[in-house]
Amino acid sequence: MTHHNDLGPIKRMIEDATVNEYVRSAGLKTLLVLVAEEKLSREHAVDYFRSLFQCKLKHETEFVWGSLVSVSCDLYPEELLLDIQKAYDDNLVDLSWIRMEDVRRALAKGKEKVLQKLRQHQGGLIKDTVAEMRWWACFEQDTPPVSNQPTATNQPIVKEKKIGRNDPCPCGSGKKYKKCCLH
Repeated sequence: MTHHNDLGPIKRMIEDATVNEYVRSAGLKTLLVLVAEEKLSREHAVDYFRSLFQCKLKHETEFVWGSLVSVSCDLYPEELLLDIQKAYDDNLVDLSWIRMEDVRRALAKGKEKVLQKLRQHQGGLIKDTVAEMRWWACFEQDTPPVSNQPTATNQPIVKEKKIGRNDPCPCGSGKKYKKCCLH
């Protein structure tokens, strides 16, 4: 995801409010993976997260704020605690995503334990794309070709015209539907 250790594209994506919020969140998580893989220093990530809290994100409630708090907790949020508290005070973080109690819980675990968990549980960098995607159904060799012919399970549904109570009965009796076959 980085080209020659250039984090510029990832950072621009995270900061761009027009980018999908889940993509921006994935960008933040990418930085965690880089820290876990020792491709990015924790200090650099913390400094960047601080800049996001302080000025680089729009001060509007968005999913990305909760994600920023979450990844900060994964890095041990000690240095960012005041910025995190301000984000909660400004109602920028969705409380259904992460609460201040979660931040305090991360702090209570201690820095070494939090960072050890980060190194153990991050997915890591993809070193072999083919092996990583081999399990996807679209790459299975034994998958039968998909037919465009309708089958019993995918027949088109034809919506029949609804017969009104006062319409002539479709049985051909000449009576109104309500007086003939309705009941």
